[in-house]
Amino acid sequence: MKNIDYGQIISATANIGVIVGLGVLIYEVRQNTQALQNETDVAIYSAGSAQNSLLVQDPVLTELLMRAQNEDWSSLSPVERRQVSVWYYLLLDRLELQY
Repeated sequence: MKNIDYGQIISATANIGVIVGLGVLIYEVRQNTQALQNETDVAIYSAGSAQNSLLVQDPVLTELLMRAQNEDWSSLSPVERRQVSVWYYLLLDRLELQY
């Protein structure tokens, strides 16, 4: 009759517990990553909506952006150039976040 080595049984049980724990941890990290990605997507969409709604609400801004696209850059004042630059910076920043 063989003697049962309780130390090996406990060690094997602990190892199985560690493996199961790692599996649960990996699952939770994936869930957390997906939740963060969803929150980021919502924030980017909200920022884009807010930026686009400015065009609808502010005809001066819309006119400035149209002038910047259709006219020579030097025809704009330094303040207008700065406004257009910041507008496009924000647009590109949002697009970079989406990427």
